[in-house]
Amino acid sequence: MTPSFKLASFLVLAVTATSSMAVDLETIVTTGTRTPKLLNDSPVALNVITSEQLSVVSSGTLAEALNFIPGVVITRSNKDGYNVQMNGFDGDHVLVLVDGQRMITPTGSSVDLDQINALDVERIEVLKGAASVMYGSSAMGGVMNIITKKVNRSVSRISYEMGHYQGSAIEDDPVEHRLALSSSLSTPVYSGQISYQHINNPGFKYDRDAKLENGTSSEKHFLDSSVSMQLADAQLHYRPQYFKESRYRNEDDAFFPGIGSIPDAYFSEVERITQTLELQTKNHLISRIRLANHNESSGHETTASRDAELKLGGFELQQSLFLTNAEMVMGYEYDFETMDIPDDGILDKQRNSSQGFAQIDANITDQFEVLAGFRVQRDTGFGWHQAGRLSGLFRQLSTQGNQFDIRFGVGQSYKVPSLKERYYILDHTNVGSGYVVIGNEKLQPEETISYNIDISLDLVNGTTVDLGAFYSESKNLIENEFDLSETESWGVDAFVYQNISRVNTAGGNFSLKIPLNDMQLANISYSYLEARNEDGNRLANRPRHQVKLNLHSSLNWMQTKIITYLVYQADEAFALDDPTTTGLDEVEGYKGEYNNEWVSLNISVTHKPAKQLKLRYGIQNIFDEHKNTKKSTDYFDARAEDSRRIYLGMNYEF
Repeated sequence: MTPSFKLASFLVLAVTATSSMAVDLETIVTTGTRTPKLLNDSPVALNVITSEQLSVVSSGTLAEALNFIPGVVITRSNKDGYNVQMNGFDGDHVLVLVDGQRMITPTGSSVDLDQINALDVERIEVLKGAASVMYGSSAMGGVMNIITKKVNRSVSRISYEMGHYQGSAIEDDPVEHRLALSSSLSTPVYSGQISYQHINNPGFKYDRDAKLENGTSSEKHFLDSSVSMQLADAQLHYRPQYFKESRYRNEDDAFFPGIGSIPDAYFSEVERITQTLELQTKNHLISRIRLANHNESSGHETTASRDAELKLGGFELQQSLFLTNAEMVMGYEYDFETMDIPDDGILDKQRNSSQGFAQIDANITDQFEVLAGFRVQRDTGFGWHQAGRLSGLFRQLSTQGNQFDIRFGVGQSYKVPSLKERYYILDHTNVGSGYVVIGNEKLQPEETISYNIDISLDLVNGTTVDLGAFYSESKNLIENEFDLSETESWGVDAFVYQNISRVNTAGGNFSLKIPLNDMQLANISYSYLEARNEDGNRLANRPRHQVKLNLHSSLNWMQTKIITYLVYQADEAFALDDPTTTGLDEVEGYKGEYNNEWVSLNISVTHKPAKQLKLRYGIQNIFDEHKNTKKSTDYFDARAEDSRRIYLGMNYEF
């Protein structure tokens, strides 16, 4: 059965969807304007994943949950993590925030979604397109803001889940385990919570007789806490977080002349501590201080490991003013970053920046709203940068109650090269066929101007039609480019961070929400993308076509909720024969194409047999679509490496 046939079959089944889990247009969001607004009234188009959806589909981290957002692409990184793409921009150019604070980036500049705890998430707000005016460097492709739950009652929870990769599990350790504990306390003056999650994933492999494992085993520890105090005219919040991860994967034997073959394995260790102190006054003044320490070590058992220490911190001050027909937001930010990699002779590399921003959101008429903003930044390594943005919302209401909205925007964005992109060396010479990623001190800041329009129609019966389009022009875009001279020097494929002179991205998306009755709903979306460099070559790892279908079922009489969701992707660019082809990111030359379209069908079920007990079970990748590891070395295979996974879990609240 071909992926296209599977997709067509699933479209036929869409009419049977039932649900009560639609995103409420009365949901309060903050990412578009940095002030609280109803989702329906945001002048910037946003997508939202609710905590209810997360509770059904997420298995401890956030990678699975983003399959609900049209046009968002989830990619598997070379370190077996997960990164995000938006509007043709890879994870290096998408800013990931937790409660409005940027996350530290463990690999290059891309945030690993598998290192974000989904245990206490209230919702995820996704803004696609240029957002540097409000959020600074890196917000070129968009922003993903993870909003955590606020403590409003005293409760404790325990949850456990086991998972199994069917047909590819490690024989000696076939079961994945996830354990989570949380407790919260709320009083009129004080509130606090603490949560711990442990994930033990044994990995997987397809050839039981081979030493090489296709999926890296990992062990993760998340320890999060928060304390809040209500003062006379303000609220004080303190949030410390701890994360630790170990990854291990058996590799093929390494051969050394004069010694012979020696068993080898890849390993990595990551430890991160983050602390945030925030004060919010009744006069809408917010001040934050944040510090983060990130230590990582990676390498192979037959070679020396590479240790790196990163420190990130900053201060932020934001004032909001609420006028009769307008809102104003202004603020100042200072941040710093340091990096030490003793093995490479990189000691005390650092950068800092000061930034100021201002934005006004004005209701010109009852039907027309304008959002305008500007940011200026001074970076110690690259001097001054600035960005402006103008957005608008036009709304027309019919006498029948139907709502027609046009949201539009034009904005500048930029990205200052990170210390990792400038200095870091990612040595994976023994991972798979081997590769290395090398920093470049000569990088220049990236700049983009983007245009977008979003047209939506909300009917009184709950049907929603959304049509969007975007176009962006970028210069000095930073990508990992194949480097022939470094490849000859290292003896494996070498990729060096380079500025591509110019890149254009354009695309569009169509989405449809159809309620069949008070409890029935189906979401369907299609996205199209063109991303090319100045030579006309397509940028790799970016699917041209994407279809997402989400079918929700709510069987109230059984206290059961079901989400069936499908992702279809097709037509990724790749380098053929000549690995020096420009504009292709992290792709070797291939002899040809083996598979360039795939479908992933998943089902998640939650059942509540008692008030305090919730059961959760499901199947991921039902069709067992995965990369052919024997063919993919020489022939391009766009599919992920993960095989079919089944899981069963429970959650008890007391």
